[in-house]
Amino acid sequence: MRNNHQNGTEISNGEKQKHKKKQTLEGNNQEVTNGSNNTDEGYTNGESKKRRKYQNGSDVSQILSDSNTVNTSEDGDTSWRDEKKRKKRRRHLNGDKQEGGDTSQGSSLDNVEVKRNNTKSQTGNGDMITEDKQIKPTTISIAFPSSILDNTLNHLLKTYVTGQIARAAATFKVNEIIIFNEHEQDAYYYSQCSATMRTILEYMECPQYLKQKLFPMTEDLKYAGVLNPLGCPHHLLQHEEFPFREGIVLKSGDRSNTTSKVDVGLKWPINVNERISDGSRVTVQMDYQNSNNPQGRVVSTDQVYQQGLYWGYKVRQASSLAAVLTECPYKGGYDVTLGTSDKGAPVDTLQLPAYRHLLIVFGGVDGLESAVGRDSNLETDDPRHVFDLYINTCPGQGCRTIRTEEAIPITLTALAPKLAQ
Repeated sequence: MRNNHQNGTEISNGEKQKHKKKQTLEGNNQEVTNGSNNTDEGYTNGESKKRRKYQNGSDVSQILSDSNTVNTSEDGDTSWRDEKKRKKRRRHLNGDKQEGGDTSQGSSLDNVEVKRNNTKSQTGNGDMITEDKQIKPTTISIAFPSSILDNTLNHLLKTYVTGQIARAAATFKVNEIIIFNEHEQDAYYYSQCSATMRTILEYMECPQYLKQKLFPMTEDLKYAGVLNPLGCPHHLLQHEEFPFREGIVLKSGDRSNTTSKVDVGLKWPINVNERISDGSRVTVQMDYQNSNNPQGRVVSTDQVYQQGLYWGYKVRQASSLAAVLTECPYKGGYDVTLGTSDKGAPVDTLQLPAYRHLLIVFGGVDGLESAVGRDSNLETDDPRHVFDLYINTCPGQGCRTIRTEEAIPITLTALAPKLAQ
């Protein structure tokens, strides 16, 4: 507030204070008389303009920043009366600004368009499942002789080599692993090798919460601790919700009860819609509508594959290479068979035809040609007449030989672009 001058003479300090008190009383009386808080009387000219600017809807933050500056007189004196009113007005404006911020946020959210797709849900591993999605599944099978363990010196190495094959098969979504015997004279010994490999492969494919119930500790699993877990889609944790789960039947219902209790890896067993033998491994389609008491029904793995999901592999033993081809579990057999050897055609020239069930066969220590020549059930010694395609998946190799556990991931990697087509 500017200093008052009368006839060019400066007012003394005592008279100045009297004048200020007089103005204060007059301002208070004027406010009571008007009975309105919107009047500009009692404010300086600058404050009145700011007040009118605020009432006209101007930026509150600008007013606050302006009000932080205390008006001073030309000689450096401040007005205690004006400062008190500024503080009161700042408290009022701060309250309005906070309320206004909440209102603006709510209005902006009202304008957001939320899009929902009720026909799709995402699983734990990123696969999308649709209600109407029905995929005609194709399968990939690999076969190799049990004689590949001849290169291993002890059971620890046998376990580790088998684990590497399981990892490669799961990585490339192999559906079936076949272990065959290529030595008819030592059939018993190699059948034991096949049984050992089968136990280890099935142990690795089993979900972690079922292993102790389905696989008692045996000599074949003595070194199971060196195996790297597969982490397949059906190897679920307890807190994960997934449309399907693997389980084991704990208690089957009696004649009056048509349900069975199944352990599917949750905190408590669930009830399924069928009476099944105790100890059986089943695939269950889950219903999580009641999170405290989920239910399920037993389904075949074909329904899982029709949703485009990979659900592990199955293992079977074959007495010979011919039995690999003739004992196919799929209806109609393997429609495309593929033999691998360093004597085959380069993989770059391969034109893979359309298939439903593909079989890829690997040789042992002596190669695939030796396995074909030793099998008395085959009418020819030439692998080109046994398989639809005979290829070399690693042309120009630097090593004299490639071990079978190395050839499997090499071959599946080379064929991956062609399989995707």
